[in-house]
Amino acid sequence: FMAIVYFFSDESGKQKKNRSVTVAGVGISKNRLEEFEEEWGVLLRSYELRELHMNRVSKIHENHGSKLLSGQTLLQRQELLFPFADCIAKYFEVGLMQATDVEGFIKLPTEARQLIGGPTDAHFMTFSRGLLEIVNHIRPEDQLSVLCDDNLQLAWDTYLHYRALSASSDDVQ
Repeated sequence: FMAIVYFFSDESGKQKKNRSVTVAGVGISKNRLEEFEEEWGVLLRSYELRELHMNRVSKIHENHGSKLLSGQTLLQRQELLFPFADCIAKYFEVGLMQATDVEGFIKLPTEARQLIGGPTDAHFMTFSRGLLEIVNHIRPEDQLSVLCDDNLQLAWDTYLHYRALSASSDDVQ
């Protein structure tokens, strides 16, 4: 039986602006995705939210939907967000967080970078390392589908690094 695993990832930090770059994500099999989406939709509707953005709902001085109200304590806000975390934990098979120290990345010799697809930006090394970890999670006959930001330049460069990684690794095809 072959499984299709979807891996949703997002990055934080930029090489030119931050000391570190991170890529975090979660993976779910296709057959569990529909169940997750149904439960997630129920949660969003019960909170009167169209979507959940942690960078927005973590601002406790702002209202978000019908339950995340200005003036709540951080602990109260956290308690209200636990059902979303529980939903993710219930359905997703794997979670990942990769971080790269930008200064250390810049000091990597060119030969070392070539062994991992030749990245010129810490984001791409972090993404590649994360991808290799996810590949270790799935079976050889499974298919992996990676979804990341809809940022045209970042998405295209990430795809090029994926192709370079797949050319240099038998595990990534």
